[in-house]
Amino acid sequence: SDDKVEMGVQAATHWDALAHVGYEGVMYNGVPFDAVTEAGASKLGVENFGPIVTRGVLLDIARLKGVDYFDDNYAVTGDDLDEAATKAGVTIESGDIVLVRTGQMHWLREGDKMRFSDPSPGMSTKSIEWLHDHEVAAVATDTLVFEVWPCEDPAVLLPVHMLHLRDLGLV
Repeated sequence: SDDKVEMGVQAATHWDALAHVGYEGVMYNGVPFDAVTEAGASKLGVENFGPIVTRGVLLDIARLKGVDYFDDNYAVTGDDLDEAATKAGVTIESGDIVLVRTGQMHWLREGDKMRFSDPSPGMSTKSIEWLHDHEVAAVATDTLVFEVWPCEDPAVLLPVHMLHLRDLGLV
């Protein structure tokens, strides 16, 4: 006999694989949606990442704004990232992983799992160009959704995910 474990993979620290999202029927590098089935991703799956060894740089947006955490869905922009790097005395280099702190973990420490996810500060569409221009290898936040939630434009679901993963290949 064998054990079976089922859980939502969005329940803890995780990487979004390039097969996570796309639009107009395709994911990164033009891979069609039907490359992902109940059996998993035949292409672009997280198992293709391999080891990642590089410098991580923490940019503390909550501290930059003088708060421990945000009460709303603050949208982190490229200007915020520049300011936080300057304040921390760091220069973002090609290949760095940028870790963005918003303080959102406060809600989990308070025992409020629902408030942890909605509303949530996170990456803005106004951060995408900054991350691309700085040749960041990967980006992470201390939030469940990753990008600002609810999204900046209610008509577009998860635009930062779509552009990072599908268009830039940025995990």
